Amino acid sequence: MTSSRRASALLHFLQMWVVPRAARLAPNYGQIDITVDDRRDRWLTVASGEAGVAAPIAIHQDATFSVARLERARLGHRVAAGRLAFLFVAEGDVAIRR
Repeated sequence: MTSSRRASALLHFLQMWVVPRAARLAPNYGQIDITVDDRRDRWLTVASGEAGVAAPIAIHQDATFSVARLERARLGHRVAAGRLAFLFVAEGDVAIRR
Protein backbone atom coordinates (compact mmCIF):
# COMPACT_ATOMS: atom_id res chain seq x y z
CA MET A 1 0.00 0.00 0.00
CA THR A 2 1.44 3.31 -0.91
CA SER A 3 0.38 6.89 -0.86
CA SER A 4 2.05 9.10 -3.44
CA ARG A 5 -0.57 11.83 -3.63
CA ARG A 6 1.20 14.19 -1.21
CA ALA A 7 4.87 14.52 -0.49
CA SER A 8 4.15 14.69 3.26
CA ALA A 9 1.89 11.59 3.32
CA LEU A 10 2.98 8.50 5.21
CA LEU A 11 4.10 5.54 3.17
CA HIS A 12 2.86 2.09 4.22
CA PHE A 13 4.64 -0.68 2.38
CA LEU A 14 4.25 -4.41 2.79
CA GLN A 15 6.19 -6.81 0.60
CA MET A 16 5.66 -10.56 0.64
CA TRP A 17 7.42 -13.16 -1.48
CA VAL A 18 5.73 -16.36 -2.64
CA VAL A 19 7.51 -19.36 -4.13
CA PRO A 20 5.99 -19.99 -7.59
CA ARG A 21 4.07 -23.19 -8.27
CA ALA A 22 6.59 -24.27 -10.94
CA ALA A 23 10.18 -23.54 -11.90
CA ARG A 24 11.05 -21.09 -14.69
CA LEU A 25 7.82 -19.09 -14.55
CA ALA A 26 8.34 -15.45 -15.46
CA PRO A 27 8.38 -13.32 -12.30
CA ASN A 28 5.16 -11.49 -11.59
CA TYR A 29 4.62 -8.58 -9.26
CA GLY A 30 2.11 -5.84 -8.77
CA GLN A 31 1.35 -2.65 -6.94
CA ILE A 32 -2.03 -1.16 -6.15
CA ASP A 33 -3.24 1.88 -4.28
CA ILE A 34 -6.05 1.14 -1.85
CA THR A 35 -7.88 3.43 0.51
CA VAL A 36 -8.98 2.78 4.05
CA ASP A 37 -12.56 2.74 2.77
CA ASP A 38 -11.67 -0.05 0.33
CA ARG A 39 -10.83 -2.36 3.24
CA ARG A 40 -12.73 -0.90 6.18
CA ASP A 41 -14.48 -3.67 8.12
CA ARG A 42 -14.25 -6.13 5.23
CA TRP A 43 -11.79 -8.42 3.50
CA LEU A 44 -10.34 -7.00 0.28
CA THR A 45 -8.60 -9.51 -1.97
CA VAL A 46 -5.43 -7.94 -3.38
CA ALA A 47 -3.49 -10.86 -4.91
CA SER A 48 -4.32 -14.41 -5.92
CA GLY A 49 -3.38 -17.32 -8.10
CA GLU A 50 -6.17 -19.47 -6.70
CA ALA A 51 -8.68 -20.76 -9.28
CA GLY A 52 -11.92 -18.78 -9.27
CA VAL A 53 -10.61 -15.92 -7.10
CA ALA A 54 -10.55 -12.50 -8.77
CA ALA A 55 -7.73 -10.18 -7.69
CA PRO A 56 -6.00 -7.11 -9.12
CA ILE A 57 -2.58 -8.78 -8.74
CA ALA A 58 -2.06 -12.27 -10.20
CA ILE A 59 0.53 -14.59 -8.64
CA HIS A 60 1.93 -17.97 -9.72
CA GLN A 61 0.76 -19.92 -6.68
CA ASP A 62 -2.44 -21.45 -5.30
CA ALA A 63 -2.70 -18.71 -2.68
CA THR A 64 -4.77 -15.62 -1.94
CA PHE A 65 -3.82 -12.43 -0.08
CA SER A 66 -6.50 -10.26 1.50
CA VAL A 67 -6.35 -7.17 3.71
CA ALA A 68 -8.78 -5.56 6.14
CA ARG A 69 -8.94 -2.67 8.55
CA LEU A 70 -11.17 -3.47 11.49
CA GLU A 71 -12.92 -0.56 13.09
CA ARG A 72 -16.46 -1.57 13.99
CA ALA A 73 -16.87 -5.08 12.59
CA ARG A 74 -15.82 -8.59 13.44
CA LEU A 75 -14.56 -10.55 10.48
CA GLY A 76 -14.40 -14.27 10.04
CA HIS A 77 -12.53 -16.46 7.64
CA ARG A 78 -12.82 -20.21 7.22
CA VAL A 79 -9.67 -22.08 6.30
CA ALA A 80 -10.53 -25.05 4.10
CA ALA A 81 -9.28 -28.51 5.01
CA GLY A 82 -5.70 -29.00 3.88
CA ARG A 83 -5.08 -25.25 3.56
CA LEU A 84 -2.96 -22.96 5.76
CA ALA A 85 -3.46 -19.35 6.83
CA PHE A 86 -1.15 -16.55 7.91
CA LEU A 87 -2.45 -13.50 9.76
CA PHE A 88 -0.28 -10.38 9.85
CA VAL A 89 -1.48 -7.82 12.40
CA ALA A 90 -0.05 -4.38 11.67
CA GLU A 91 -1.56 -2.59 14.65
CA GLY A 92 -3.77 -3.42 17.62
CA ASP A 93 -4.94 -6.72 19.07
CA VAL A 94 -6.92 -9.61 17.63
CA ALA A 95 -8.58 -12.68 19.06
CA ILE A 96 -8.60 -15.86 16.99
CA ARG A 97 -11.18 -18.54 17.59
CA ARG A 98 -10.65 -22.02 16.16
